[in-house]
Amino acid sequence: PRAILSGGHQGLKRLEVRSAESTRLYEAIIGYLSQLSRLELGSERTAKLAHLTTVANTIDHVGDTIATNVVSLGAERLRAGIEPSAATVAVFKGLNDAVGEALLEAVDSVRNEDVEMAEKVIARKPQIQALAHEVNRHLSRRVIADEPNRVAAFRIESDAVEILQRLYYFAKRIAKEVVASTQEVQEDSVVEGASEHPDPVADVPS
Repeated sequence: PRAILSGGHQGLKRLEVRSAESTRLYEAIIGYLSQLSRLELGSERTAKLAHLTTVANTIDHVGDTIATNVVSLGAERLRAGIEPSAATVAVFKGLNDAVGEALLEAVDSVRNEDVEMAEKVIARKPQIQALAHEVNRHLSRRVIADEPNRVAAFRIESDAVEILQRLYYFAKRIAKEVVASTQEVQEDSVVEGASEHPDPVADVPS
């Protein structure tokens, strides 16, 4: 996330505030889903409720990762007085943007029950891996540069790559829940259709 590489104290503070707001929202959503679980919903809606609960938990993990890891790493960079080079910021941009897009797409796929969008998020895995490899290769070259705090900068920047990959993992997990939920609904529909229209051959005496 950009806050690790270029965020100031105010930017990190805003992330903490937004994370606290998202936590309150998460608690409200889980409370609502818990109330729904006490109702007679039927198998299809009960399964969907389980998927939504997993999605809510995963989104909360995203918030926790940002509030804990991103803010902590950004604060450490500021304390050390480390300023990433323009080349480092540029090479991070592709990975940062791709992960951000994946997270937005994952949330949209839940909101719209859009399986194609969810599958698009899942299919981003090779892209994310390639971008992460490109950043790590750049950082490996930068660590031998004759500049102050290179070892500390390398560790912080490498941790930033890991955080971005973790955030993509959460996006992919959300997307997989959307796909799984849709597949279960389709399978239930097939079973119900078969029960309503039994095989006439099966009723013919031998």
